[in-house]
Amino acid sequence: MGRRPVADRNWILAAGLAVSVLAALTGLADARSSSEAGTQARRTINTHATFMVTATLVALADLVWRLAVHDTALVTPVGIVVLSVIVAGLVTVGATFGGSLVFEYGFNVETAGDHPVWHRSETDVLPGQDH
Repeated sequence: MGRRPVADRNWILAAGLAVSVLAALTGLADARSSSEAGTQARRTINTHATFMVTATLVALADLVWRLAVHDTALVTPVGIVVLSVIVAGLVTVGATFGGSLVFEYGFNVETAGDHPVWHRSETDVLPGQDH
């Protein structure tokens, strides 16, 4: 056959990591220039960023481990599978917070610029809770 599907998966993971870093840099610049400290939106941004940056770091460890055992393992080690599941969980939770920024708070949605649904608040509201 000549194909190396494991190597292909590693390239896909590496590409995903590169895009994740670009998204993080864009998000950081965007968040700092368009949200005020002390607002629910800023706290949600920080939570979203924490989950997504953690997911990126765990995915990086996953890739390094995969590359280290690339030619020696006949099957994927359980630890790599566990890291991959952890990454999926972190991305799911982080995306939930990111989605709440757009769909619940209208954060950086142009039509909401003159009348945002988020306001300065000292009370944390988790995704899905009433404000």
